[in-house]
Amino acid sequence: VDVGTSGTKAVLFDATAGALARAHQTYALHHPAPGFFELNPEEVWTAVTSCLQRIGRACGSKPIRALAISVQGEAVIPIGEDGRPLARSPVSADARGAPYLDPLCKALGHLQIARITGQPPTSLSSLTKVMWWREHRPDLYERTRKFYCYGEFLLSRLGVEPAIDESMASRTMAYDIHQKRWSPELLCQAELEASRFASVVPSGTVVGKMPDATSRQLGLPPGIEIVVGGHDQACAAFGAGVVDSQTALYSIGTTEVIAAVFDHPSDLLLEKNVPCYPHVVSGKYLALIGSQTGGRLLEWFTETFVRVADSKVRAAAVPIEKLTERMDDQPGDLMLLPFFAGSGSVRNDPAAKGALIGLTFETGLEDVVKALLEGITYEQAAGLAHVPEIDERVKLFRCGGGGARCPAWLRIKANILGRPMETLAVEDTACLGAALIAGCGIGVFDSPQTAVACVIRPGQRFEPDPKKYRRYREKLERYGRLANQFARPI
Repeated sequence: VDVGTSGTKAVLFDATAGALARAHQTYALHHPAPGFFELNPEEVWTAVTSCLQRIGRACGSKPIRALAISVQGEAVIPIGEDGRPLARSPVSADARGAPYLDPLCKALGHLQIARITGQPPTSLSSLTKVMWWREHRPDLYERTRKFYCYGEFLLSRLGVEPAIDESMASRTMAYDIHQKRWSPELLCQAELEASRFASVVPSGTVVGKMPDATSRQLGLPPGIEIVVGGHDQACAAFGAGVVDSQTALYSIGTTEVIAAVFDHPSDLLLEKNVPCYPHVVSGKYLALIGSQTGGRLLEWFTETFVRVADSKVRAAAVPIEKLTERMDDQPGDLMLLPFFAGSGSVRNDPAAKGALIGLTFETGLEDVVKALLEGITYEQAAGLAHVPEIDERVKLFRCGGGGARCPAWLRIKANILGRPMETLAVEDTACLGAALIAGCGIGVFDSPQTAVACVIRPGQRFEPDPKKYRRYREKLERYGRLANQFARPI
């Protein structure tokens, strides 16, 4: 099960990663005030229930051995004494915690917080959201027994003991990844007790069997083992077979993320604003280079400029593949700076603004589309170049997310990055990663490496063209100069 910001997806896999059934259910992201983005936990639970019921109908009486959940980071829920949510949950993008970050950094130091948690300090963390509740909703804060992320909340609804794994605990910015406990230093500064959070266990820990009453409610066969999953990016990396240092996940979704594996945390990464936190693969750490744009920029462009006034057409989705039909395969002349929601993690400039440079009367729709695809990738390439600890070790990118279905974009990425881009036979990498965690937890696989060797199958491979790569190198230098004028230089 993959619980995201816009919807929940459930996939039933067999032991060879064959998908036996799928279900997806969306829900509303509420926007009650500027900078506030919330989910209703009950709506999320309803979506999870709907997905699991559809999986149950599809599988009939066949046994399901185990279930694990891939969880969106940072979203946090105040839970009352009766186990019910007391408010909607602010999600990762919710910025209400911004005023509370500076006092934490002044008290403990920016780098020290990063060293403790594996997360460069951010106002988007679960911890700063909780601090907002303490000041602005003291009544709610006092009535809150636990602060859960979605994994623990859903485990409690499934009838087992709530627990959080290290990859998710790290994302709260309240967990010490070295001491393997909730951080006394950070909790002291936040005036928060460790008992308000769930117990932390390794990803893959079996926390119990689904009670028969819950199984009947969901229409699922009895005896399903419930296994603690992990952060969605870590699950997606595992589901893409990213368990060694030479292969990285390139997630092309609403935003873009490059995820690479390390054997230990690195100050060099943290100093460059790159998170390096526990992977769902035991003994490994995951480093992320993230952007604030990706598919959402193409959606904005489609909504604003491509769809016509006719309501039937406007209501229909316009896939990336349709937008790229008339594109040639040469590097474009336009230059897009993709800072439509600030910069990504490496520049760390939320005030950065986007731009499209080089327009003429001869510019066509396909030219702008190409500029979007190139500009998003240029920024990720610039981030990689700033982090040689990742850039110099990665030889192959495994692609996930909706953008991985667009061959034209993958060719552009291969030519800009100078490395192969490889799709996967199973597109639902976060769901597959959670399923592999469940399989490891109950002993279907004796190790994560065995799981990857058994089930990860490549799809299509896009190799860089040496001539286009050289041309893109020149354009990337120009991009870097322009980007440094519109956002914090790197």
